[in-house]
Amino acid sequence: MANRLQDAKSPYLLAHADNPVDWYPWSAEAFERAQAEDKPILLSIGYSACHWCHTMAEESFSDDATAKIINRNFIPVKVDREERPDVDAVYMRVCRSLTGSGGWPLHLLLTPSKKPFFAGTYYPPEDCGGIIGFKTLLQNAADAWSYRRQAVVDTAGKITDVLGRAQDSLYSQPIPSNACDRAANQLALEFDKENGGFGDAPKFPMPHLCMFLLEYGRQYASANSRAMAEKTLQKIHDGGLHDHVGGGYFRYATDMRWQKPHYEKMLYDNAMLSIAFLEAGGSFLPYAAETLHFLETTLKSENGGFYSAVSATSSQGEGKYYLWNAEEVREALGKDARSFCRTFHISKESLPYVEREDILPYKENLAHLHALRKKRPAPPLDRKILTGWNALAAVAFAKASVLLNNPAFLDTAKNILYFINTALRDHDGRLLSRYYEGESGIYAFSEDYAYLMWAQLSLYEATNDTAYLTNAKETWADVIRLFWDTRGGAYFNAEDAEQLIFRLMEGEDNAIPSANAVFALCVGKLFTATGDTHYKDDMEKILNAFGSQVDSQPTAFCFLLYAKLQNA
Repeated sequence: MANRLQDAKSPYLLAHADNPVDWYPWSAEAFERAQAEDKPILLSIGYSACHWCHTMAEESFSDDATAKIINRNFIPVKVDREERPDVDAVYMRVCRSLTGSGGWPLHLLLTPSKKPFFAGTYYPPEDCGGIIGFKTLLQNAADAWSYRRQAVVDTAGKITDVLGRAQDSLYSQPIPSNACDRAANQLALEFDKENGGFGDAPKFPMPHLCMFLLEYGRQYASANSRAMAEKTLQKIHDGGLHDHVGGGYFRYATDMRWQKPHYEKMLYDNAMLSIAFLEAGGSFLPYAAETLHFLETTLKSENGGFYSAVSATSSQGEGKYYLWNAEEVREALGKDARSFCRTFHISKESLPYVEREDILPYKENLAHLHALRKKRPAPPLDRKILTGWNALAAVAFAKASVLLNNPAFLDTAKNILYFINTALRDHDGRLLSRYYEGESGIYAFSEDYAYLMWAQLSLYEATNDTAYLTNAKETWADVIRLFWDTRGGAYFNAEDAEQLIFRLMEGEDNAIPSANAVFALCVGKLFTATGDTHYKDDMEKILNAFGSQVDSQPTAFCFLLYAKLQNA
């Protein structure tokens, strides 16, 4: 019997509509019931392409015994983090503050007033190897709520107060004058000299770090900074993070050498990597073209918008769609198989990757394998179309149209903005965030406005059409009206939106650049284009809003520093 998710407009929520768990979407109805029955809330956040989200759904949320514990003791609320990035951002901050890390699926236990008292990510169904099982965790939490209620409520209040006060560090000092130097030096210390990238596994592409290093290298003649960016981008391209057969890049690698990915492909990763390849130029330009071709052939919808993702898991299991063994390659390629297997490291069931070999001679072999692979059961698409991620794709296509002299890419960028302006506006013209199967909804968040503004300015730069410049000015006026703090910076949620346990303003980057970093880049471009000094003032306010945070952790703000360098 379907639960309350059956009418959702999110593939992720719809995938849980037949769970025995009595799920609610994020809604007033859920929280009113929690208050009326004095029950804690189980908040579960994930997304459609996520491997571990699927795993936990199969192990726990499809299990009758687990569902019985949940339904008896909690009000369960399921959230698509791509549909409600504000909810995800607030509660991910909680998780990272409490545990030192985060990820998806994200699970929190909340009081009926939505204040958190526990946070974690994936849990196995049963206790295993010293790791608490999900059923045990739930039962312990239910017991704590029944027998130690006041202590739980007090803990939740303290957590919320501490996180709310963390915003007080904003505006306390200007951005340090040596912040760019310190960020570049810190990245050099974290750089993996052998494999590219920064830090330990799991390794994420983080193309905005490369963009900062490229810009820093240009302005300060730092060959080392450029070399770090180029090596990282090359290793990402050569390794298993890149689907050499079908194109595009997976979300992250579980190993240091970029050879073992989790297999979801996200629109935002591929858009941002394309932009970074374009900024690197030279031999990286074909990589951008290939990636944009993948987006057009795999994620583009009939109406001109781009779908969100390709799932990690097909009916055969996670990643099986992408793997080959030597016998399959021999059957497919005949006399070319031995050389191909040696170059792409195919032995047993393997994902093709190379180590800086020239793969151009294998172009026809790769195309043949791609045609054969299409006969396998393919991973599903998340057909949700998101404003912000589509705008990032428009940035990539607009920039590529100039650097690759490709008018078709320019048409694609224009069509994306046309789709946003026609399908993702309400009757009053206000920007919306999500389109799914003919229906648009959810007022846009500051990141949607930020990436849209970047796309509008990228098209202005590509075409010199002042209509796009006017559009960017109008977008910024909307940001000032809906999100702006007069001291500087844009909040995640609009002034008239649902207010969560605290109102979040972010300057630090995650997998993609923060909204405020992109706003700083864009209003600086508006000042350059128009000469209006209030745009320069707004840019300085954004930069200085996060001065103390940049001072303590400069590498977390690399795109903000990139914006500072671009507009110096």
